[in-house]
Amino acid sequence: MIHLSSCRAASLSRAGVIAGVALAGGTGCAAGFSLTAAANLDTKGRFGTEERLQLSAAAGDTRLRFFGALSGGAGYLGGAGSAFATVSPELGVEGGREVQWSASGFYAPRFLFQGPLDVAHGGGSAGQVLFRVQRTGGENGSLLLGPRFSMEVVDLDPSLPEGKGAVGLFQLGVVVRWITFDTTANSWTR
Repeated sequence: MIHLSSCRAASLSRAGVIAGVALAGGTGCAAGFSLTAAANLDTKGRFGTEERLQLSAAAGDTRLRFFGALSGGAGYLGGAGSAFATVSPELGVEGGREVQWSASGFYAPRFLFQGPLDVAHGGGSAGQVLFRVQRTGGENGSLLLGPRFSMEVVDLDPSLPEGKGAVGLFQLGVVVRWITFDTTANSWTR
């Protein structure tokens, strides 16, 4: 018997992407917050930092969930020689419970604090592996900790022709994630 709560029903009605998972046997949903502190290095050897708060929601099961996230943060972009603020959407897949992995793609415009406000557009991919360090009660809530690695292309000077102002940016950070609820383990026949 498949248990389908109102949360799972809402997930099904709103996310057509998970239709394959739903047809295979059921779906659940999860939501949480993440804090990330990272150091980065661009392809020209300049260092920077980035700190973010991310809100995420996922639908699927323990083995495979599709997620969407929105993060906001700030840092220092060495290639631009400027502090910045960012708001970044992210889409991806994740899985696992005690050890949770994820892979995603994102768009990250950085609003630079130099002279007139300028935007360094960036986008790339990220992966992380988080380890559960504490159960937090509620409906399978937990606290996770682990590394995140991302690679992206950032256009530091869009006024230059053919992407001459673009650099590669490699980032390694530490993530603390609080999953407020997770019904994905309840979605499959036992």
